[in-house]
Amino acid sequence: MAPETTAPASETLETPRPRRLRPGSNLLLGAALIASVTAGSLWVTGAGTRVAAASPNSAARSVALPAPAATPAIGSLPVVITLPSGPANTLRSGDGSLDTTVTTYSDCSGATELTHVSAAVDTCVGGRTYFVGHNAGVFTPLLDLGVGSIITWYDSTGAAHRLRIVEVRDNWLRDDGVPPLANGNVVAQFQTCETAYPDGSHDRILDAVPA
Repeated sequence: MAPETTAPASETLETPRPRRLRPGSNLLLGAALIASVTAGSLWVTGAGTRVAAASPNSAARSVALPAPAATPAIGSLPVVITLPSGPANTLRSGDGSLDTTVTTYSDCSGATELTHVSAAVDTCVGGRTYFVGHNAGVFTPLLDLGVGSIITWYDSTGAAHRLRIVEVRDNWLRDDGVPPLANGNVVAQFQTCETAYPDGSHDRILDAVPA
């Protein structure tokens, strides 16, 4: 609000200078109400409601007042969180122990050996993103990750997908096939060999949901 100014000495209290009103001010609202009702009583129960007006020469009537635009509370505004992009085709754990590039594995017969230089997404497993990697190798850090651990997957465009581990299963038999999802919210699984079984017959499986 602009500060008040002192009237010049030549002006008198009987002839005040007309005051300029801002559009939408309370004084303008009051003037509009007075102009619409010539005499009688007036009850205002709130903006956006109806105003009852009566005069000696007319029956009671109601006048609709438009409600002012609502100002949303800060807490009610939608919160959008965007993770910064990162190096494409990369997996990184929150503690920094896992940091590996990722390729794809598409031999559904399993005859092709999995690369040792990176992890891979097994495209033969549907219904989730299925990451595989060697232990000893790029997936050895999975042995020290548990429920609550965070892994971020930067896809082929560098977009970040933050994942939280919700279940760990040790000694999953490879012969039992693809492990079922721990729950319906799981979007990714991680598979690596158990250290005690270098032949790959037993796996460690980590299930992850969006974090």
